[in-house]
Amino acid sequence: NSVVKNPFLSKERLNNLLRTFCLYVRFDKDRWKDIGKIENGLSGSEEIFRGLSDEYQKRYFAYAV
Repeated sequence: NSVVKNPFLSKERLNNLLRTFCLYVRFDKDRWKDIGKIENGLSGSEEIFRGLSDEYQKRYFAYAV
């Protein structure tokens, strides 16, 4: 959770930005539409987040064997 207090952004919005920042940085721009759904807390965003998070972890945190 964000500890930042901003009169222009709700706590929920800041938390969603925290959740999506790494996804925006690492995934190609053609994935940003789905990431935007998470950022805006739209219906179905939790399922999208789980899928992208799994993909992110497999892609960038997989241990070489």
